[in-house]
Amino acid sequence: MNENSTYIQREELDEIGFSVNARVAMQLGRESISNSIVAILELVKNAYDADADYVNIVFSKTGSPDALLIIDDNGHGMTQQQLINNWMVIGTDNKAASKVSRNKNRNLVGEKGLGRLGLDRLGRIARVQTWSEDVDFGTELVIDWDKYEEQSRNRLEEIKHKLFRIAKTVSDPITSELEFRVKGTRIIVEGLKEDWTATVLHDLYRDLSLLVSPFSGEDDFSIWFETGQNSEFDGRIGSREILEAAEWKLVSSLHRKEEKWEISYEIVSPDVTSTFVEDWPLSSSPRCGSARFELYFFSRGDIPGTDDNVTFTKAQVNEFLDHNQGIRIYRDSFRVKPYGEPSGAGDWLQLALRRVRHPGGVRQPGQWKVGYNQIVGAVFISRADNPALSDQTNREGIVDGPAYWDLKAFTLRGVEFFERRRQIYERSQERPDEFDDVRKDALESSRGASNAIKGLRDSVEQLSLLMIQEDPSDSSELTSTLNQIVATAKQTESAVVSSRKAQNRMTRAYRQVQRDFEERKNTLGNLASLGILAAAFGHETLAHSNQVATNSALLMEQIDSIFPELEEVAASNVNIMLDNINFGASRINMFAEFMLANVQRDKRRRTAVYLDQVIESIFRTFDLPQTRQINVDLDFPSGRVPPILAFRIDWESILVNLLTNAVWALTATPAEHRNIRVRIRIRNKHLILSFADGGRGIEPGTIDRIFEPTFSTRRNDQGTVIGTGMGLAIVENLLQSYTGTIQVESPSELGGAEFHISVPIPALDKRGKRS
Repeated sequence: MNENSTYIQREELDEIGFSVNARVAMQLGRESISNSIVAILELVKNAYDADADYVNIVFSKTGSPDALLIIDDNGHGMTQQQLINNWMVIGTDNKAASKVSRNKNRNLVGEKGLGRLGLDRLGRIARVQTWSEDVDFGTELVIDWDKYEEQSRNRLEEIKHKLFRIAKTVSDPITSELEFRVKGTRIIVEGLKEDWTATVLHDLYRDLSLLVSPFSGEDDFSIWFETGQNSEFDGRIGSREILEAAEWKLVSSLHRKEEKWEISYEIVSPDVTSTFVEDWPLSSSPRCGSARFELYFFSRGDIPGTDDNVTFTKAQVNEFLDHNQGIRIYRDSFRVKPYGEPSGAGDWLQLALRRVRHPGGVRQPGQWKVGYNQIVGAVFISRADNPALSDQTNREGIVDGPAYWDLKAFTLRGVEFFERRRQIYERSQERPDEFDDVRKDALESSRGASNAIKGLRDSVEQLSLLMIQEDPSDSSELTSTLNQIVATAKQTESAVVSSRKAQNRMTRAYRQVQRDFEERKNTLGNLASLGILAAAFGHETLAHSNQVATNSALLMEQIDSIFPELEEVAASNVNIMLDNINFGASRINMFAEFMLANVQRDKRRRTAVYLDQVIESIFRTFDLPQTRQINVDLDFPSGRVPPILAFRIDWESILVNLLTNAVWALTATPAEHRNIRVRIRIRNKHLILSFADGGRGIEPGTIDRIFEPTFSTRRNDQGTVIGTGMGLAIVENLLQSYTGTIQVESPSELGGAEFHISVPIPALDKRGKRS
């Protein structure tokens, strides 16, 4: 080294960044956009993200050198700076920063910002014309994609494209007619690279149909298609075709028939189309008015067609559901937002929450609930038929009130009707004991793995013996044994993997059984806690009701002494009010005594129980003719009804559960038809107890499930389930402990449900006493 030179160990020169040449950029676009149809789909998604109401896809002179493709929308468009800073910059984060569109709050569906590179798939020249409401002129960009082939070694940013300012009055590229553009984007592709035959156009039509709502109203996003070939596909694109391929379909209608309101159901299942009709279940007429509901269910798999073909692939079904899942509301062909947003934000029926609370499969015990992401549906109303469904002041949604609650109740009944029918169908398709089947599969797989391992061990032992005995010059048997070991090892690996999968299935099935058991146990525990609370508050209630009765009597004496000459009308009104107070106090007092009597120790001892006396005691306590205007008919055999050996509290629980169900079923029944009949007969050494009412009866399609734990159809006026679903399950469980049975028919002679209980009459000795 020259001693006069200065040695520089490290010197900062500049800052540099990565770049990319044109060839890499084009490869990136072509790998991301697999074909011409995908390229068009991405451009349509960009129009949707730009809050367009519509997008037109027009082909002209296909098959000739002058062929054109035009993709034209009325979205918010771009200013010149937005075109330069956003559209011309690949992979911008403007969509990442905001997940929803600018004006309509749509969930953005375009991805990665690579859609523009898909234009290279479509043609040699792309003219991008765009207009924004914010400026008085438009912008046009002309992209010559051949430049990227000719200058493939250049940096991407070195390849330039011509940019123009254009007027808002422009000529149509096909008809040359002038039109004024307020906003929007039009892409004109020249020199088409695809031979757009009728088959390819049909495939494009099919994929485009997956992007639009099957219930498209006037304010929804719509796609219009012109093939330039006078094709059957010309016109507005719809997605009814995929709806008709749905696994399950339901159409429900709420309407008035003569003097009453009813709900009709038409359901299409894999096997059959069937219809049902039921009366409106709530006590008052539906405050929402008439309505119609359509629901379509997809299991998110391939939809098979005829001759082993696939009508829609799993990927197509998933894309359709991602864009359209949920249940929307339409009023006079206009969508009412935000109900049924595909993101789940408009889950007005809380379908996702219902699914979380009931995560079990459709064939598992308990109530199966459909997922928000498995259905596409719509409720149709009108201003003429539904005046009470008024808009909120901000025009976003319907006022949350009685009419809205009834609309929810109607829609949920349709959802639940479908859920019950599908669960019944799926359970009929499976073997009797799913968990037992899974357990047997796991056991067989485990045995198979054990045998395979044993076979492998035997082969290895055989190899060890051969290696000791084998003559090195003759290795044929040794080679054969080695090959056998390799084959056996593969079989063993497969058997072990199969066994592990079977064990995992059994573990999942066992955990589901555990969850179902825990849910029932927790519900029963809650009911037991409520019973303890009822007994604890019973003492307080009894004391306070006595205090009310005493003070009302003292108040009457005070009024007589202070106002001896009180006017007759006023005195009569005061007496009526005091009588009402006394009556209410007496009812509270009676119920408190009934609750306290239920926890008495003697009711928890097995003794001779006379069911006729138990029934008479319960109906005397509830006094239904006075409190509910319900006619009661107790029909018992003359003479003494044979006793059964039982815990009295069990039979009081059975009868009170049946009674409360009957009272609820009669809430919407006119007073003159509110009837309850309890009948006891003796037949073949059995007591036959029949409990009937004239109420609404069992809902269609639920009679096979009413004894399931946690299954309930009882609702309040807002359509919310209010029953625990444990009443009839407890009844059935108690009867089984007495070797008894229970059956139900609906409708029965009185018009509602009738439960038939059969319990054997034991041979009691004389120690039995009347209870």
